[in-house]
Amino acid sequence: MLVIIIGGTYFLGKNQNVSPNKLSIPTQITAVPTAIPTPDPTADWKTFNSQKYAFSIKYPTDLNPEEFLTPFYSVTFKTVGAAQGELSTFDILANPDTFIAKDPAAYDWLSADMVDSFMAMVPGATRQVDTIIFTKKPDITVAGLQGTVINVKTTDDSTDQNRMFIKHSGNMYMIVNNQNSDQTVFNNFVSTLKFTDQASQAADTTNWKTYTSSDGAYSFKYPSDWTQNEASWNSGTRGQGISLSKVIDLHTAPLTDQIGINVLTYKSKGNLSAEEFLSEVYYQGLKDSLTLGWIKSDTMEPVTIGSRMGTKFNHMEGGAGDFGEGVWVSTGKDGLFIKLYSTSANNSEEVYKTVLSTFKFTQ
Repeated sequence: MLVIIIGGTYFLGKNQNVSPNKLSIPTQITAVPTAIPTPDPTADWKTFNSQKYAFSIKYPTDLNPEEFLTPFYSVTFKTVGAAQGELSTFDILANPDTFIAKDPAAYDWLSADMVDSFMAMVPGATRQVDTIIFTKKPDITVAGLQGTVINVKTTDDSTDQNRMFIKHSGNMYMIVNNQNSDQTVFNNFVSTLKFTDQASQAADTTNWKTYTSSDGAYSFKYPSDWTQNEASWNSGTRGQGISLSKVIDLHTAPLTDQIGINVLTYKSKGNLSAEEFLSEVYYQGLKDSLTLGWIKSDTMEPVTIGSRMGTKFNHMEGGAGDFGEGVWVSTGKDGLFIKLYSTSANNSEEVYKTVLSTFKFTQ
């Protein structure tokens, strides 16, 4: 009974910017806009490294991390100078993904059976256990992995917080926005998570080429053996940008297939959500093409590209036989569509992820 009380207490909040006669000929001076880099909001943050669970994460300088190895692994991030017993801002907990708690509350729901049940829920689904309501939010991608987001709320509104669950290398992790703090800060916090055992697996982009947009708004790297071409897409409202591709020999000559990435800017469309862009702009343009039979898009989820939050989704375009992934990112006034396409189900996703990881925005 004591364990249950202690666990329940933690669950609801762990300790918790000229002369008038002379003709005067005006000279026109055209100002050349200067690209102003967008500051990295985490640039001056500190870094916490976990030896036991092989991860690192950056955190705001006004927070102080404290690591606990028992009764289960956790790291709390409290405001510097916080009083004894004050609720932490963020928490990270970890357990082996085979751990089953006899009393899940004692381990703050970080039990494999509970985590698996959360991951199996569809976005928008809810379930209630006693006075606690769990609501599944859209999945997000963190450190290249799928993150399951669950909103935890009590019926008396004393607790209302988001928790993110990730599985990696035989372990499961939970990251908690304990006080439902500024969601932007929490998103930035989560986006800096790195698993140190992934470093050796990361693709080497040393010899890749770098593309910079004509207006200097963004740049990214791409494989040196890919061909670069200027590109536009859709009649009516066009996306302008670059097409990168590589021919892959999956058929007997003269038939060939290719994989590629289109990076297209849609002027004055930065205010649109991914759903609005697809339905009002992208798909509308495709309807004008007689070569495309049908289009499908689903599984939308938030993703961090450079210093910006975007939306990732799967897509298929019938007739052309293309399928792959797409990311929609607002660059302020304009919108950026980063599309992976392939005419065969080849393993091009890893290259796409690596290209996305090299994006940098300067405006």
